[in-house]
Amino acid sequence: MSRAARAQGAASTGAELQPAVERGLASSEPLRRRAATGACVALPPPLGEVRALALVKDADGAVREAAALVLGRLRVREALPVLLALLAREPSPALVQALALLGDRRATRPLLRMLDEDQVGPRLGERLVVVQALGELADPAAAPALERELAHADGRLRRAAARALARAGRTRSIEALRVCAADYYAAVRQACAAAGERLTAARRVAP
Repeated sequence: MSRAARAQGAASTGAELQPAVERGLASSEPLRRRAATGACVALPPPLGEVRALALVKDADGAVREAAALVLGRLRVREALPVLLALLAREPSPALVQALALLGDRRATRPLLRMLDEDQVGPRLGERLVVVQALGELADPAAAPALERELAHADGRLRRAAARALARAGRTRSIEALRVCAADYYAAVRQACAAAGERLTAARRVAP
């Protein structure tokens, strides 16, 4: 099937879905509204984008998060200021994931500020999501902060930092990755070794 045919099929499916989504958005049941918000990603363009841009300002926090994820999946770059403002007011893993999906490196600095905060214990999961998002953005500017995460007490975070450093592409991170050679966890050692190999290869081909 050609790309044009697939796009036409997706648009047709979205048009068929639209009445059900609109009914869900108009519902007084919170769970139904949240599900309908997430389904906006399948609406024909530009309707999904328009609905999500409005819903990201909804009174229901779960609806706002679902709308943010829709904007990320649709890669609506003009939504970046709105998402960053929302992140500043109410940081959450869903908003971080939305920014990673958006793929705009202007989100790097706000995400780095989240790593500067004391997020240990019950907030470790949020810190992990931020590190993973920085890896998705693949911004070399995030490398120094990611290198510091290699010394974190939690092995999952060290592994995520190594993987993110591989994507960030800063060859100077090779030295920092060597500290993982004797890590207690094999998964961390493997992630650091793979990242080091990838950055070494990149350095060889660099002009």
